[in-house]
Amino acid sequence: QNNRLYRLGASSIVAMNKWRREYGLHWQRDDFEIGESSGTSQFLIPQASWNYMTADGRLNIDKGFRFDITLKAANEALLSDADLASLELGFKAVVPLTDRIRFLARAEAGATYIKDFDQLPPSLRFFAGGDNSVRGYAYEQLGPEDDTGTVIGGRYLAVASAEIDYRFKDNWRVALFTDIGNAMIEPNEKLKQSVGFGVRWISPIGSIRLDLAQAIDEPGKPWRLHFTLGPDL
Repeated sequence: QNNRLYRLGASSIVAMNKWRREYGLHWQRDDFEIGESSGTSQFLIPQASWNYMTADGRLNIDKGFRFDITLKAANEALLSDADLASLELGFKAVVPLTDRIRFLARAEAGATYIKDFDQLPPSLRFFAGGDNSVRGYAYEQLGPEDDTGTVIGGRYLAVASAEIDYRFKDNWRVALFTDIGNAMIEPNEKLKQSVGFGVRWISPIGSIRLDLAQAIDEPGKPWRLHFTLGPDL
C-alpha cells in the first residue's frame, strides 16, 4: 500500500461540561496504490463529530464511559469525485466490579456509502487489527483482500472487546481479554477473534499495557505482542 495524502481544512471545536463537539470542512487529495488498484481522488468533506465522556479521573480511571459519533459527507457537484456518506460510532466503558476488579468494554462500528468503491481512497476506508483494534493481528491486517492477498479495506467496520483486570498491587494490574471484529465490503462477513492476557502499570501518564494475544482464527493460531499507553477511555 502506498498513499500520498494532501489535506487542507478548518474546524470549530467547542467543549461544554462532559460534551465536546467539532464541526469541520476539509479538502483532500489522495494519490494511492493499494494492491492491484491505483488512482487519484479528491473530496471536499463537511464533517461533524460529538463526544460525551464522564469519568472519575483523567488518566487513571476506575469508573466511566465515553461515546463518539462522527458524520462525513461529500457531493459530486461540490469539488468531489463521488457522492459519499459515512457514519462512525465508538463506545468505551470502565465498570468497577469490586475494589480491585474492573470490567472494560469497547466497541466501534462504521459504514460508508459510495457508488463505486474503487473511487474511495484508502484514507477513507475501514481497516481492523492492531493494538487498539483486534489484538492478536497486525496493524490493519484485517479487511477484504484483492487477488494478490493485499488488504484493501472495506465499507463497513465492526470491532468489540471485553476485558477483566485485577489490581494485585497499588500500581499493577493483570488482565484477561477477548477481541472480535473485521473490516468488510458487506456487513454480514465473518468476524475474526482473539484472546489474550496482559499486565498494566498504573503510571503518572496513564495505564501502560503489555498484552500477549492469540489470533484464534488464523492458521496455527499465532501469538502477537502489543504495547499501548494512555487513559483507558
